[in-house]
Amino acid sequence: MTHTLVVAAVSARLLAEAAVREGFRVIAIDAFGDADTRRAAALWLPLAQPGRMTPDAERVLAALRRCADEPGVIGWIAGAGFDAAPAWLDQAAESLPLLGTAPAALRALRDPAQWFAALERLAIAHPPSALTLPADRRGWLIKDLHGSGGWEVRDARGAQGLRGAEYAQRELAGRPVSLLFVADAAGVRTIGCQWLLSTSIGDRRHVFAGVIGPLTLPPLAERALLDAASALASAFDVRGLASLDALLLDDGGIAVLELNARPPASLALYPDHGLIGAHLAACGVAISHSELPSPLPTGTARALRGTEIVYARHALHINAATAARLAARPDVHDWPPANSRFDPGQPVCSLAVTGGD
Repeated sequence: MTHTLVVAAVSARLLAEAAVREGFRVIAIDAFGDADTRRAAALWLPLAQPGRMTPDAERVLAALRRCADEPGVIGWIAGAGFDAAPAWLDQAAESLPLLGTAPAALRALRDPAQWFAALERLAIAHPPSALTLPADRRGWLIKDLHGSGGWEVRDARGAQGLRGAEYAQRELAGRPVSLLFVADAAGVRTIGCQWLLSTSIGDRRHVFAGVIGPLTLPPLAERALLDAASALASAFDVRGLASLDALLLDDGGIAVLELNARPPASLALYPDHGLIGAHLAACGVAISHSELPSPLPTGTARALRGTEIVYARHALHINAATAARLAARPDVHDWPPANSRFDPGQPVCSLAVTGGD
């Protein structure tokens, strides 16, 4: 019997294709309905109102109720966009089993007071942070644990106060990195480390743009990342695929930024690792025989992969001929449908390449 897996995210193409490679029938719920997402999925359903990228409770709940009647459905995976752990995530999990970190654990992880208390208690290095605005805001950023993709990060100068899950954080010099891992009750297993790419869109200077990896970090930094991931995954009861984002500092140390308790974009760099099966197994769903490969010895040559989101620099109209040209290129993904229109700063498609360095 073919099992049906539901994947939901702002863009579900990556999860959908990964699940199909591992033998699942897939239903995709996302905001774009890109042509390759629809090609991979047996059924596509909208995540939000047209033109919006924030999950809409009414639409997601209706989609999950519909999916619950599909033959062989085992549950759903929540990807990017559900980081805010909305109050209705419990209701969504009742409609169809949520395969991943539990809603209560997600809410704790995305609560600034609990997050920074855990970092302090576990003695995990992180940038200077505050739950109130400092008097001198030069060099400080405002971030939001309910945001994703860096869209919510802004300069603290001129801010009048903090709202919701916002906090202030000192901007440090360093290179953004992430650790991709799988967490279960026994601990965490490392998949790989990646560089994180960002870009500036308007006054947003830290918008997520892509990943490159796997890479070899300095031993002390890699050990610190793994130790932090293990401690935080245990503290917040993380289950399944997750990533820990940090800054690699000039002195070789790290400063932890955030933990994403869901399949991250770096999933794209490891297409042959059976990561959907690994995620399900960590969540107690043993229906896949895929196993993670043994870690390669230090110094072993590994092909590098990179992905980058292409954002519109100005208003765009993708006609049928351009849409067909994009879909014909092997390095292009997230194909926009013909006659798509994009405002400046909106994601158009993505690129994926490989290289030796």
